[in-house]
Amino acid sequence: QPVKRTLYACSDGFENMTVYELSHVWTYLDAFGKSNSPLHLASAIAVIYRPSRRETAEELASGWCGDRRRGFYGEESNVAARAEMILTLHPDTLSLLYTWMVSCRQTILDEYEVLFQEGSSTAIDPEKPDFGWAGLLLQVADGVVDLEKVANHKWRTVFTYLAKLEHDRREAEFKQNMAAKAL
Repeated sequence: QPVKRTLYACSDGFENMTVYELSHVWTYLDAFGKSNSPLHLASAIAVIYRPSRRETAEELASGWCGDRRRGFYGEESNVAARAEMILTLHPDTLSLLYTWMVSCRQTILDEYEVLFQEGSSTAIDPEKPDFGWAGLLLQVADGVVDLEKVANHKWRTVFTYLAKLEHDRREAEFKQNMAAKAL
């Protein structure tokens, strides 16, 4: 008989997820897409579904500050145990959760298209090494010192910042091209 535990999900559209959580979910989804391993799918789900933080008067009064789940940063080692538990779910449930996660991901890709298209300063350059999510987090944090601060920011804040940087880069490039044509 499997052990029953109450786990809590993030809000719709991954809205209350940190960029660090999102990086893990997308990494597991990519691995699942390549390997079709149920463990990768269950691990992505296990990042999202976590136990509640302690039920204190302060937490209850604050409405859990919008996220009842325990923090993810520093708790990554718990994913494997939750993934094993999640693998006991009915395959249709896993399929439904996969569809939901992929649709949330696609919505983010569509909304922040500027970050994921060729020619973007954030797009992968085949001439440069790809440091993936770790490289992105380190770049935004400007090194290791502020990595935890950046990792615990909501993904939307980080993506909006990166989209602004990309907009500014394109605007500067446009002005430079216009100035060169004027000569």
